Amino acid sequence: MFWSVVWPYVTGVLLLSCVGTIAWWLWRTDRLVRKRDHAWRQADMIDAGRRTLTEVDAMTGTQFEELVANLCRRDGCVEVRRVGGANDNGADVVGRLPDGRSMVIQCKRYAPTSTLNCGTCSGPGCISVPTWPCS
Repeated sequence: MFWSVVWPYVTGVLLLSCVGTIAWWLWRTDRLVRKRDHAWRQADMIDAGRRTLTEVDAMTGTQFEELVANLCRRDGCVEVRRVGGANDNGADVVGRLPDGRSMVIQCKRYAPTSTLNCGTCSGPGCISVPTWPCS
């Protein structure tokens, strides 16, 4: 008589325990997968910034501008887009710095054997960082 009264409650508790365990396992698995995916994306973004000069030298102008844009995104810039092309007024990559200021980048990619004229970039707010020795 005792089991005939108690068994529905015991069955209900066991069923709810199983459902709760399955829900917890799915939640935990989702969190682990998301954590691994986030770590993979972070590593991929970091690796995107690690190119050898030989790889950079082999890029087309458009690929180089995309690399610069991706490096800006990696470093926290927002609204970054490549605008290089005809009639771009010298702007190849534009966007916003993490603090909200506007940024305009003019990409210059010279052959490794070339030398740069130190006056290549001039004007207010222009920062010239030569990669190869200036002549």
